[in-house]
Amino acid sequence: MSDNYHPEWNATIDGEETEVYMANYLWKGVFVPAGEHQIVFTFIPHEILYSRWISLCGFILFALLLGLIFIVEKRAA
Repeated sequence: MSDNYHPEWNATIDGEETEVYMANYLWKGVFVPAGEHQIVFTFIPHEILYSRWISLCGFILFALLLGLIFIVEKRAA
């Protein structure tokens, strides 16, 4: 594989997780047993996961505040 190594790369061989190693000081690599296998690499940085949770919490907070404003204005009327 000619993609750069990063610790957040994940790999599976035939559906089972395996460790991703730094190969030749720059590239990513995995040890593959002899034979035909399906290898899948995935890259999901932690920043993406954190930003999803922050966005979800922000949306929930916005919805709660919007509902609170609606209730307060309805009672004032």
